[in-house]
Amino acid sequence: MICAKKARLPRVLLAPLPEEMHVMGQIMTEAVLADQGANTVNAGSHMPINEMVVAAAAFRADVLALSISLARPKRRIRPALIRLRRLLPSRVQLWVEGRAGEGEEIITRPPKGTRIFSDLAASVTALHDLAEQQRD
Repeated sequence: MICAKKARLPRVLLAPLPEEMHVMGQIMTEAVLADQGANTVNAGSHMPINEMVVAAAAFRADVLALSISLARPKRRIRPALIRLRRLLPSRVQLWVEGRAGEGEEIITRPPKGTRIFSDLAASVTALHDLAEQQRD
């Protein structure tokens, strides 16, 4: 009898960048990814970057997913992402979701190792791709 290797479902930690007050996108992302089979933990709001790194390690996260709203000043996004990417282990993917406005990306030059999604469908595709990679 041949048994297929069972895929470990990706672990996704969801958090906002510090000072992000709007968490509706984070809640929607959690619901959609959990429905697709991801193991999710929502860190809530007001989590400093250093605590995100500790939480990602404690949860053994495959992904740290950030939701960024229109209200966040764009000039503060890239420096925070650079710092976060530098502190996270390379095996933890950094996903950023959000839109700055109609047809405008939340960040134009994401730091290396950071994926930007402007809609939930792209996140779902990335989740399935990650699950497939983990299966191999």
